[in-house]
Amino acid sequence: MFDRLKPTATGMDGLLVWFLRVSAPIIAAPLATLFNQSVSVGVVPRQWKNAIITPVPKVPAPSVASDYRPISVTPVLSRFSTS
Repeated sequence: MFDRLKPTATGMDGLLVWFLRVSAPIIAAPLATLFNQSVSVGVVPRQWKNAIITPVPKVPAPSVASDYRPISVTPVLSRFSTS
């Protein structure tokens, strides 16, 4: 799964995709335990639900709120299970 992660912006967790790839041999087992425990309990860690939302203009000169689209940057680990 580490190899399938796309290089994306860093979320609130501060984890970089390249760092996860390099450290995969060391952190794969603890992360698998964390994911499995999350699935068995049926609860997603609160930190994985937070996102940085940035308004990006849809038009050259935005003047109202509807002229923006929200871009959400989620933590890398929250995108892990959907990869």
